[in-house]
Amino acid sequence: MRKEAMKELPYTFKMPTSLPDLLAHTTGRSPEECGTVVERIHSCHHPSLAPENRQLLEKFLDLVVSYCRHLGREATQQDLQTLNYLASPLLALAQVSPLHAARLFRRLLSAVHKSWKSARRRLFPPFDHVVIFWLVGVVFSASDFRHPVTTPAMLIMGQILLKSSVKTVGDLVLGLTVCHIFTTLFISSSKRLVPELVNFLTSCTSLISTHPTPVVLPPFSASSKLRLALCDSVRKWQSTSPLPDISSVLSLIMAERVRGGEDREMGGDPAVSAAAVSSCLRTVQRLTQLYCDLPSFAELFSAIAFNLQQLVRKSKK
Repeated sequence: MRKEAMKELPYTFKMPTSLPDLLAHTTGRSPEECGTVVERIHSCHHPSLAPENRQLLEKFLDLVVSYCRHLGREATQQDLQTLNYLASPLLALAQVSPLHAARLFRRLLSAVHKSWKSARRRLFPPFDHVVIFWLVGVVFSASDFRHPVTTPAMLIMGQILLKSSVKTVGDLVLGLTVCHIFTTLFISSSKRLVPELVNFLTSCTSLISTHPTPVVLPPFSASSKLRLALCDSVRKWQSTSPLPDISSVLSLIMAERVRGGEDREMGGDPAVSAAAVSSCLRTVQRLTQLYCDLPSFAELFSAIAFNLQQLVRKSKK
């Protein structure tokens, strides 16, 4: 009985003042329990209990965002599940002080943009930066024509898709993750046309096309070694089990990078490569559903349709 009582999640928590304090409450907890911890800290310090709690919750919002970025640095499968359980508590915290939340995320977006632009090579930002785009989509409205937070986020995401080089399967998966955030959080309601998104997916389909001259758009290369390695890896994939989703693939890629295997991602594990291809096709399907009513639908997807005429197939033994 005593052991069970020790394992039971407390109903009251002290307000953490630093990330290590918050980690002390969440380490060893399940993803669902981590979300519950944040909810209970919020409830224990609700503004209706004391006026000064509003400022405490503003600082707590900063901590929770830092915690989300901490989870994104290794991005294990459990970390990604925890992020999903933090979405609702994070939204509730942001609604306590919307102006503070807007200023916080504008600062974070500015820092991400400066870091990406100042890099010697235009690579995709690390996943703990990509997490910020996801958080923006969770917290703020993306259906407004112009929004002080989501509009800059969409512009930065578009630049990243347009100008970041794709050299490895890891780069491809990070790009597809940005596409996934775009389609599920930013344009699912407004169905806003994002040319950079169509451009990136067009070039993604060129990587899995066996057409002699597929349509390839920058920043992809027509003579990409990744295309040859990816096609070869997919041909070797023999499993008949269901492919993992984009979050599972991302956690595998991040684990490889943490082990120092970033340079070995060119061909990648056949299962990971096949899952990346599957994610690409699912994202294309989602985008066609969003844009199917546009008058220019046929022209927008003509290059993608051309590339998909000849898809790479698994080899049969």
